[in-house]
Amino acid sequence: MAATLNQWIATALFGLGIVLAAIGLYLGFFAWLNDGPTAGIRLGLTVGVFAAALGLGGLAFRVASAAHARGDTRRWWIQLGW
Repeated sequence: MAATLNQWIATALFGLGIVLAAIGLYLGFFAWLNDGPTAGIRLGLTVGVFAAALGLGGLAFRVASAAHARGDTRRWWIQLGW
C-alpha cells in the first residue's frame, strides 16, 4: 500500500515538473522576444529550478517506493528522508 501511494506521488510530481518546465519554456521564449535574452533566460531558469525541484522530489518518492516494495527494514527512515 505504501509503495503504491509513493509511486503515485512520484508520478504526480514528475508530471507537475514536466508541465512546469514546459510553461517556463513558453514564458521564457516570449520574454526573450519582448524583453531581450537576459529576461528570457532568467525567467526560463527560474521556472526550470522549480521544475527540477519537483523532479528531485519525485525521485525521492521513487526511492521510498522501491524500499517499501522490497520490504527494506529502513523503509520508514528512507520515507522520512533520514
